[in-house]
Amino acid sequence: MSACTALAPNPWTSEDNAELLVESGLRHLRGNGVEKNAELAVSLFRIASERGNCEAQAHLGRCYVNGFGVERNVEEGIRLLTLSSDNGNSEGRVLLGRFYLDRKSSSRNPREAVRLFTLAASSGSALAQVQLGICYRRGCGVDRNVDDRCASISGSLCARKSRR
Repeated sequence: MSACTALAPNPWTSEDNAELLVESGLRHLRGNGVEKNAELAVSLFRIASERGNCEAQAHLGRCYVNGFGVERNVEEGIRLLTLSSDNGNSEGRVLLGRFYLDRKSSSRNPREAVRLFTLAASSGSALAQVQLGICYRRGCGVDRNVDDRCASISGSLCARKSRR
C-alpha cells in the first residue's frame, strides 16, 4: 500500500458519506451519467441504510417492493419504507403512502396514506402535496373536498416556485 493510499480516506466506506452512497445509488438505478446497474444501486443503498440514512432506507424499500436489482420482497420493502417514514423522511412517507393507496395491495389503507402524505406535505414535499390533493379530489381516505384539494395543489406549486 502506498503512502497516498494510506492517507486518503475511502469515500465509499466513510460513515460521513452515506449521502454520497445514496446519490451514486440513484445514478446507477436510473442510468444517469453511468451505466444502469440496479444491483449496484441496491448494494449502495444497503450500505447507507445500515448506517441509518433514512433516504437510503426509502430507496432500498422501493427497490424491494418493485424488485429493482433485488428479488421482490414486499414485506422487507414495507419494513424499510416504514423505518424511513418513522425517521421523518418525506420520500419514505410518500412511497409508503402510495403503497397504501395501491388497489392491488392487501395492505391497502387510504386513511394511513393520507396521514403520511399530510406529514410529508407539512415538511414541504411538493409530491406529497400533489398526492394529498389527488386524495381530496377523489375522496380517497378523506371526505371529497375540492377546496382542500386546490389548497394542496396550490401549495405544491408554491413549493416548486420557491426551489427555483
